[in-house]
Amino acid sequence: MKSRSQRRHPHDSNRSLVGFVVADSHYAVSIAGVKQIVQPSTVSPLINAGRGVVGYADHRGDVVRVIDLRAFFGCERAGKDVRPKWIILDAARYGSENAAAQTPKLVGLVVDRVTEVFGTVGATPLDATAAKVEQRGISGVLNRGGSLVFMLDVTQFAEPPEPQVVSSPEPSELDPDPGAAS
Repeated sequence: MKSRSQRRHPHDSNRSLVGFVVADSHYAVSIAGVKQIVQPSTVSPLINAGRGVVGYADHRGDVVRVIDLRAFFGCERAGKDVRPKWIILDAARYGSENAAAQTPKLVGLVVDRVTEVFGTVGATPLDATAAKVEQRGISGVLNRGGSLVFMLDVTQFAEPPEPQVVSSPEPSELDPDPGAAS
């Protein structure tokens, strides 16, 4: 017997991607790790948390790293007319054959708007190696109805960056004349 969730959302390979827009560009992530699409909530900032990371939030008792994709991609801040959404996803479910056994790594992607759930049927995968998109957190590009849709490599968001070690300055660097009396 199918669960209630399976009856409401049967697996459909034609609906395997969640599409969204950031600064007029179209993107998508695999629906496999998407937990929920929600209204933004309170974020606790953390200095130097990584490229695009605006801080952390509590979502139903779980800590979620919140990444503003506009900041991540180096775009201008959204205008007041944009009503952003968060796509909460479990980054541990991407790129791992044993994803179900992994500890969840919740990430909230801040996007301008969510467009639709769709599949790759009718879309043409493009060779995007010349654009070096993988360096920007993009795993591929689809031509969908004449528009390019950039597929995010969610594994790029799974781990926070390694903390940078900052060494203390030497006393001679702080005081140009260490022998001078104060």
